[in-house]
Amino acid sequence: MDIPWRDAIYHDLVTYPWPVIYEYSDTMLTYYLAYWLPAAGISWLCGLGIWGSHVILFIWTYLGLGLIFLLLCEYLQPLRKQVLLVCMIFLLWSGLNLFGMLLRSLFSAEAFRIDDNPGFLSWLYSAHSYDGYFIGYFLRTTFDSVANVYNQYIPVALVTLLFLQLRHMYGIYAFLGLLALPYSPLGFAGVAFLMLGDGVNQTIHDIRQKQSLVWQLGKEYASLENLLPSVTILPIFYFYFMMNFMSQRAVD
Repeated sequence: MDIPWRDAIYHDLVTYPWPVIYEYSDTMLTYYLAYWLPAAGISWLCGLGIWGSHVILFIWTYLGLGLIFLLLCEYLQPLRKQVLLVCMIFLLWSGLNLFGMLLRSLFSAEAFRIDDNPGFLSWLYSAHSYDGYFIGYFLRTTFDSVANVYNQYIPVALVTLLFLQLRHMYGIYAFLGLLALPYSPLGFAGVAFLMLGDGVNQTIHDIRQKQSLVWQLGKEYASLENLLPSVTILPIFYFYFMMNFMSQRAVD
Protein backbone atom coordinates (compact mmCIF):
# COMPACT_ATOMS: atom_id res chain seq x y z
CA MET A 1 0.00 0.00 0.00
CA ASP A 2 2.84 2.43 0.86
CA ILE A 3 5.33 1.13 -1.70
CA PRO A 4 4.60 3.60 -4.58
CA TRP A 5 5.50 6.58 -2.36
CA ARG A 6 8.62 4.90 -0.99
CA ASP A 7 9.64 3.86 -4.49
CA ALA A 8 9.37 7.49 -5.61
CA ILE A 9 11.78 8.56 -2.85
CA TYR A 10 14.20 5.75 -3.67
CA HIS A 11 14.06 6.53 -7.40
CA ASP A 12 14.93 10.18 -6.75
CA LEU A 13 17.91 9.12 -4.62
CA VAL A 14 19.13 6.80 -7.38
CA THR A 15 18.50 9.26 -10.23
CA TYR A 16 19.49 12.70 -8.93
CA PRO A 17 22.64 14.04 -7.21
CA TRP A 18 22.57 14.40 -3.44
CA PRO A 19 21.17 16.33 -1.73
CA VAL A 20 18.06 16.08 -3.90
CA ILE A 21 16.71 19.60 -4.46
CA TYR A 22 13.33 20.27 -6.05
CA GLU A 23 13.73 23.58 -7.87
CA TYR A 24 10.01 24.02 -8.55
CA SER A 25 9.28 24.23 -4.82
CA ASP A 26 12.68 25.35 -3.46
CA THR A 27 12.69 22.40 -1.06
CA MET A 28 15.02 19.51 -0.38
CA LEU A 29 14.10 15.84 -0.18
CA THR A 30 13.81 15.62 3.59
CA TYR A 31 12.58 12.33 4.96
CA TYR A 32 13.80 9.27 6.84
CA LEU A 33 16.29 8.53 4.05
CA ALA A 34 19.01 6.71 5.96
CA TYR A 35 17.78 3.22 5.12
CA TRP A 36 17.93 3.80 1.34
CA LEU A 37 21.26 5.63 1.20
CA PRO A 38 23.62 2.58 1.00
CA ALA A 39 21.53 0.84 -1.68
CA ALA A 40 20.95 4.06 -3.63
CA GLY A 41 24.64 5.01 -3.41
CA ILE A 42 25.81 1.62 -4.73
CA SER A 43 23.20 1.73 -7.50
CA TRP A 44 24.24 5.24 -8.55
CA LEU A 45 27.98 4.46 -8.50
CA CYS A 46 27.48 1.29 -10.56
CA GLY A 47 24.98 2.91 -12.94
CA LEU A 48 22.47 0.12 -12.36
CA GLY A 49 19.33 2.05 -13.25
CA ILE A 50 15.92 1.57 -11.68
CA TRP A 51 15.62 -2.21 -12.13
CA GLY A 52 19.13 -2.92 -10.89
CA SER A 53 18.69 -0.55 -7.96
CA HIS A 54 15.70 -2.56 -6.78
CA VAL A 55 17.81 -5.72 -6.82
CA ILE A 56 20.33 -3.98 -4.56
CA LEU A 57 17.52 -2.75 -2.30
CA PHE A 58 16.13 -6.30 -2.07
CA ILE A 59 19.56 -7.65 -1.05
CA TRP A 60 19.96 -4.84 1.51
CA THR A 61 16.51 -5.58 2.97
CA TYR A 62 17.18 -9.33 2.98
CA LEU A 63 20.39 -8.74 4.96
CA GLY A 64 18.47 -6.63 7.46
CA LEU A 65 15.83 -9.32 7.96
CA GLY A 66 18.56 -11.92 8.30
CA LEU A 67 20.19 -9.90 11.08
CA ILE A 68 16.82 -9.59 12.83
CA PHE A 69 16.34 -13.38 12.76
CA LEU A 70 19.89 -13.98 14.02
CA LEU A 71 19.52 -11.50 16.89
CA LEU A 72 16.10 -12.91 17.75
CA CYS A 73 17.47 -16.45 17.92
CA GLU A 74 20.47 -15.24 19.92
CA TYR A 75 18.13 -13.63 22.44
CA LEU A 76 15.59 -16.48 22.69
CA GLN A 77 18.10 -19.34 22.38
CA PRO A 78 15.61 -21.72 20.69
CA LEU A 79 16.41 -25.34 19.96
CA ARG A 80 17.39 -26.09 16.37
CA LYS A 81 13.98 -27.60 15.61
CA GLN A 82 12.29 -24.47 17.01
CA VAL A 83 14.11 -21.92 14.83
CA LEU A 84 11.62 -22.11 11.95
CA LEU A 85 8.71 -21.76 14.38
CA VAL A 86 10.31 -18.67 15.93
CA CYS A 87 10.74 -17.09 12.50
CA MET A 88 7.13 -17.83 11.52
CA ILE A 89 5.73 -16.41 14.76
CA PHE A 90 7.87 -13.30 14.30
CA LEU A 91 6.67 -12.68 10.73
CA LEU A 92 2.99 -13.30 11.53
CA TRP A 93 2.92 -11.46 14.86
CA SER A 94 0.29 -8.76 15.35
CA GLY A 95 -1.09 -6.51 18.05
CA LEU A 96 -4.57 -6.81 19.54
CA ASN A 97 -6.46 -5.02 16.80
CA LEU A 98 -9.75 -5.36 18.65
CA PHE A 99 -8.70 -2.51 20.96
CA GLY A 100 -8.21 -0.29 17.93
CA MET A 101 -11.73 -1.11 16.75
CA LEU A 102 -13.17 -0.25 20.16
CA LEU A 103 -11.29 3.05 20.33
CA ARG A 104 -12.48 3.98 16.87
CA SER A 105 -16.08 3.35 17.84
CA LEU A 106 -15.88 4.96 21.28
CA PHE A 107 -14.06 8.19 20.44
CA SER A 108 -15.06 8.90 16.85
CA ALA A 109 -18.27 10.54 15.75
CA GLU A 110 -19.55 7.30 14.27
CA ALA A 111 -22.15 5.04 15.84
CA PHE A 112 -20.89 2.48 18.30
CA ARG A 113 -19.77 -0.53 16.33
CA ILE A 114 -16.53 -2.39 15.80
CA ASP A 115 -17.04 -3.65 12.24
CA ASP A 116 -17.85 -0.34 10.58
CA ASN A 117 -15.18 -0.76 7.91
CA PRO A 118 -14.30 -4.45 7.59
CA GLY A 119 -11.05 -5.41 5.95
CA PHE A 120 -7.50 -4.10 6.20
CA LEU A 121 -8.48 -0.80 7.85
CA SER A 122 -11.15 -2.16 10.17
CA TRP A 123 -8.87 -1.57 13.18
CA LEU A 124 -7.80 1.93 12.17
CA TYR A 125 -8.37 4.54 14.88
CA SER A 126 -8.82 7.89 13.14
CA ALA A 127 -11.00 10.08 15.32
CA HIS A 128 -9.07 13.31 14.81
CA SER A 129 -7.32 15.43 12.21
CA TYR A 130 -4.55 17.99 12.49
CA ASP A 131 -4.14 21.02 10.25
CA GLY A 132 -6.45 19.44 7.70
CA TYR A 133 -4.53 16.16 7.58
CA PHE A 134 -6.22 12.91 8.49
CA ILE A 135 -4.54 11.11 11.38
CA GLY A 136 -4.85 7.35 11.73
CA TYR A 137 -3.33 4.99 14.27
CA PHE A 138 -3.26 1.25 13.83
CA LEU A 139 -1.25 -1.82 14.76
CA ARG A 140 0.60 -3.41 11.87
CA THR A 141 1.54 -7.06 11.73
CA THR A 142 5.24 -7.76 11.34
CA PHE A 143 4.68 -8.94 7.76
CA ASP A 144 2.70 -5.80 6.94
CA SER A 145 5.42 -3.62 8.46
CA VAL A 146 8.11 -5.29 6.35
CA ALA A 147 5.93 -5.04 3.24
CA ASN A 148 4.99 -1.37 3.64
CA VAL A 149 7.30 0.50 6.05
CA TYR A 150 10.44 -1.62 5.75
CA ASN A 151 12.69 1.46 5.79
CA GLN A 152 11.55 2.24 9.35
CA TYR A 153 10.65 -1.18 10.72
CA ILE A 154 13.87 -3.10 10.02
CA PRO A 155 16.27 -0.58 11.66
CA VAL A 156 13.97 -0.08 14.67
CA ALA A 157 13.62 -3.86 15.10
CA LEU A 158 17.41 -4.23 15.02
CA VAL A 159 17.88 -1.47 17.61
CA THR A 160 15.21 -3.04 19.85
CA LEU A 161 16.87 -6.46 19.70
CA LEU A 162 20.29 -4.93 20.37
CA PHE A 163 18.80 -3.21 23.40
CA LEU A 164 17.38 -6.51 24.68
CA GLN A 165 20.84 -8.03 24.35
CA LEU A 166 22.58 -5.11 26.07
CA ARG A 167 19.88 -3.89 28.45
CA HIS A 168 22.18 -3.91 31.49
CA MET A 169 24.75 -1.67 29.79
CA TYR A 170 23.30 1.66 30.96
CA GLY A 171 26.28 3.53 29.60
CA ILE A 172 25.20 3.06 25.97
CA TYR A 173 21.44 3.61 26.28
CA ALA A 174 21.44 6.98 24.47
CA PHE A 175 23.77 5.69 21.76
CA LEU A 176 21.57 2.66 21.08
CA GLY A 177 18.35 4.65 21.09
CA LEU A 178 19.67 7.38 18.80
CA LEU A 179 20.68 4.77 16.24
CA ALA A 180 16.97 4.58 15.39
CA LEU A 181 16.47 8.35 14.95
CA PRO A 182 17.76 8.68 11.34
CA TYR A 183 15.41 5.89 10.28
CA SER A 184 12.24 6.72 12.19
CA PRO A 185 11.61 9.58 14.66
CA LEU A 186 8.46 7.87 15.97
CA GLY A 187 10.34 4.58 16.20
CA PHE A 188 13.06 6.38 18.13
CA ALA A 189 10.43 7.74 20.53
CA GLY A 190 9.08 4.23 21.07
CA VAL A 191 12.53 2.80 21.74
CA ALA A 192 13.30 5.72 24.08
CA PHE A 193 10.17 5.04 26.16
CA LEU A 194 11.04 1.34 26.25
CA MET A 195 14.56 2.11 27.45
CA LEU A 196 13.33 4.66 29.99
CA GLY A 197 10.85 2.24 31.53
CA ASP A 198 13.28 -0.65 31.58
CA GLY A 199 16.10 1.54 32.89
CA VAL A 200 14.00 2.83 35.79
CA ASN A 201 12.87 -0.70 36.62
CA GLN A 202 16.42 -2.08 36.51
CA THR A 203 17.74 0.83 38.58
CA ILE A 204 15.14 0.26 41.31
CA HIS A 205 15.90 -3.47 41.26
CA ASP A 206 19.68 -2.94 41.52
CA ILE A 207 19.32 -0.48 44.40
CA ARG A 208 16.95 -2.76 46.30
CA GLN A 209 19.27 -5.71 45.82
CA LYS A 210 22.19 -3.48 46.82
CA GLN A 211 23.99 -4.40 43.61
CA SER A 212 24.68 -0.76 42.78
CA LEU A 213 24.58 2.60 44.51
CA VAL A 214 22.70 5.59 43.11
CA TRP A 215 25.87 7.52 42.34
CA GLN A 216 27.35 4.52 40.50
CA LEU A 217 24.27 4.22 38.30
CA GLY A 218 24.25 7.96 37.70
CA LYS A 219 27.87 7.75 36.58
CA GLU A 220 26.97 5.00 34.12
CA TYR A 221 24.08 6.97 32.63
CA ALA A 222 26.32 10.04 32.28
CA SER A 223 28.95 8.11 30.31
CA LEU A 224 30.75 9.55 27.30
CA GLU A 225 28.93 7.05 25.08
CA ASN A 226 25.60 8.52 26.21
CA LEU A 227 26.58 12.19 26.20
CA LEU A 228 28.33 12.42 22.83
CA PRO A 229 25.44 11.05 20.71
CA SER A 230 23.03 13.29 22.63
CA VAL A 231 24.91 16.44 21.60
CA THR A 232 25.76 15.31 18.04
CA ILE A 233 23.20 12.93 16.50
CA LEU A 234 20.14 14.45 18.18
CA PRO A 235 20.59 18.12 17.14
CA ILE A 236 21.83 17.24 13.65
CA PHE A 237 18.77 15.20 12.77
CA TYR A 238 16.42 17.57 14.56
CA PHE A 239 17.49 20.43 12.29
CA TYR A 240 17.53 18.11 9.26
CA PHE A 241 13.95 16.96 9.76
CA MET A 242 12.84 20.55 10.42
CA MET A 243 14.67 21.97 7.39
CA ASN A 244 11.77 22.30 4.95
CA PHE A 245 9.48 23.62 7.68
CA MET A 246 11.95 26.32 8.70
CA SER A 247 12.73 27.31 5.09
CA GLN A 248 9.01 27.60 4.32
CA ARG A 249 8.53 29.81 7.39
CA ALA A 250 11.39 32.01 6.18
CA VAL A 251 9.79 32.37 2.73
CA ASP A 252 6.41 33.23 4.23
